[in-house]
Order: sequence, then C-alpha cells, then structure tokens
Amino acid sequence: MSFEKMAFNISRPSDWIFFYSKNAINFYFESEVYDANFQYGVIGAGSSKAFHSLTGHEPNFIGKGNAEEVALFINEKLNKASFIFIKANNSLSSIEKLLDESIEQTAVEIYDNKIINNIEVPKCNLLVFTSPLNVQAWFSNYKIADEVIFAIGKTTAEAIQKYTTSKIIYCQHPSMENLYENVVNYILENRKQEQ
Repeated sequence: MSFEKMAFNISRPSDWIFFYSKNAINFYFESEVYDANFQYGVIGAGSSKAFHSLTGHEPNFIGKGNAEEVALFINEKLNKASFIFIKANNSLSSIEKLLDESIEQTAVEIYDNKIINNIEVPKCNLLVFTSPLNVQAWFSNYKIADEVIFAIGKTTAEAIQKYTTSKIIYCQHPSMENLYENVVNYILENRKQEQ
C-alpha cells in the first residue's frame, strides 16, 4: 500500500471533525492546527494516541472500531450535530452510510491510498489484514493456500470472505493492539499443542 497526502479544503463550518484512521489524523495535522471550536472524534485506541501525540489533547469521542456502534451513538446522542469525516479516497465510508439522513455530514478526502502491485512476499503461515483495501491488494496478486487468516475487524473479515471460505480470526473491537493479541494468542496456543 502507498499513502500520499492530497490537497484539501474544509470550507464549511461543522460541530465535529471525525477521523477514520491514524493516517487521516497524521495527514490532517500536517497542515491544520487543533481548533477548540470543533469536537473531535476518532476510531480506536491507536487513533486516540496519534491524535493526542499530535495535538496535546484527548479526542472528544473514541469509537471502539465498530462502525455500527459508532453510527448508533451518533444517531441517538449527536443527531443535532454536523460532521466532517476526514478519510482516504478509497474509504468504505462505513459510518457515514449508517447515519440518519437528517444528520448533516461532509466527507473530506485528504489522502490517497493505493495498491502497489508486483511485490514479492515470502512464504508465510499467517496472513494479517488491516483493511479491506489490504485484502484487495493481496488477492489481486496472491491466493490463499493453507495460511491462517487474521483480520482487524468485521468489515475486513467480510472483504476476505469474498475471496475465500477459509476460517478468519478477527477482533470484536478492531484495533492494532487487539489484532496483535489475537495473533500472539494463536501462536502460543499452537506451540502448546505441538509440545
């Protein structure tokens, strides 16, 4: 995958600025400064840490990574607010699609995420996918043999299911930390069984 900042302009006022990823946070704060007039929302603990590291502030809302839960919270608790969603140009826009039509929202694409083809990957036993675009990149170049498959969350697991019927281990609450724990726990369990 390659990531490249795009020119962007936030021309309309909003109550909330909402980030889908750490990349969105990093690219946004390369050219913008923290503004206390906005409320800020992020998805996941990793994004929260990145936000704090760049701004010195905690985000006003931290979603656990489940688009349905975040959208439900917005629909029920923040339905009078307006939102700007900061994201990649290939984003699934999963939260925006689940919001009530009455919620004012604007999408701002601030970085380009592209698939890099023809990358040689060594033989491995485990495959770890962190986004649906990662899935698309892998399956445009490779097939599943007998590898164990991990996904960061349900949306990524659903993207994998389009290509294979293999079992997929995924996080109930998507984060890099939970994904890491799933992989480590799997490896430790396998070692016990081999002994």
